[in-house]
Parts: sequence; C-alpha cells; structure tokens
Amino acid sequence: MFSDDNQLTLPDKYKIILGVMLIAYGALRFYRSYKKNKPQDYSDEDN
Repeated sequence: MFSDDNQLTLPDKYKIILGVMLIAYGALRFYRSYKKNKPQDYSDEDN
C-alpha cells in the first residue's frame, strides 16, 4: 500500500486491497490476542 513501484509490481488498486486486508488481519489478530490475555476481573472473590 505504501511501497514504491520498484518494490512491488502490482497495480495501485491491488496494492490498496492487499494493504487493507493485511491491516484488517493484523487488527483481528491483535483483538483476539488481547481478548485471550486480558486481565481477569476478580470482583466476585470479596463475597
């Protein structure tokens, strides 16, 4: 998406599509990792 024409020889619309897909995939991976590893709420242990 932000590459030079010398780095990746694809038409601009395919670079944008590929870039958006990779960013969305990274965001999904981050969300799933955060959801899996977030600190637990132990407020019920006081009772």
